[in-house]
Amino acid sequence: VWAAEPDVHLVDIREGVKRYAAENDLAFQMFLSSQGHDQALRVLDEIRDHPVDGVLVLPYASDDYVQALDRLVEHGFPVVCIDRQVSAGRASSVEVDNAAGVYQATRYLIEKHHRPVHFLSTALEHEVQQNRHLGYCRAMADAGFGGLVRSHSIIRDIRESDPTFWPMDRKPTVAAPLAEALLQSAGPPMSVICLNDYIAAGLYEAVAARGLSVGRDLAVVGFDDLPLARFLRPALTTIRQPRQQIGYEGAKLLHQLIAGRLKPPVNIHLPVEFIVRDSA
Repeated sequence: VWAAEPDVHLVDIREGVKRYAAENDLAFQMFLSSQGHDQALRVLDEIRDHPVDGVLVLPYASDDYVQALDRLVEHGFPVVCIDRQVSAGRASSVEVDNAAGVYQATRYLIEKHHRPVHFLSTALEHEVQQNRHLGYCRAMADAGFGGLVRSHSIIRDIRESDPTFWPMDRKPTVAAPLAEALLQSAGPPMSVICLNDYIAAGLYEAVAARGLSVGRDLAVVGFDDLPLARFLRPALTTIRQPRQQIGYEGAKLLHQLIAGRLKPPVNIHLPVEFIVRDSA
């Protein structure tokens, strides 16, 4: 069950789920709501009334999702949260080690360029954003820049749970106010960690509009390693998520929970990979 506009990240996760289902002769049905949350929440509320053995969910950090998941857990219905956890650890989950990935990238920028790093992000509304910022904070503190975390964190109240930001053509535009705030706060040279590759791509546009250059005036790192990362110029240094593995391991975990081979909650954190390219 996903409430989102399908993008590369979600498509790859789905492919991992489909691959596990095919390998194990399991029936798999996907419910995708690209218009908003109401339909997805309704499916979660009614799913126990249908011939379904378990559910994979891409959850959001709202009371509605937490309550829907908690009700399923309380009834012993097998649930696995994909990509992030929102129910205070009550539901099983498969996600990546977001904090470790950003920690490694931040330390890399500090050690290579010998300066503090800025962090660009939408609202820290769920575990993914929070843990990525936590990794940044830890790396800055370990390098002696802990006192600069607040001034160097450019975070705006733009919520990824808002369906108006789901269409693909809207994703890079989220970066505009973040990039403007960054470029007004300090001048080059700068080092920047972006919450994701979409924000990094938007930052590229803002930097070019000011006659500056990524790789020369700004060292930029993204997160996800979407296909666009390789086609940006200069190619984007980023943190690669094993997207298909997330889906595969999520389906495998759900299968084991349904079969009673594991007792919930089980929380799996997959490693990420730091990919160095020309932007940093």
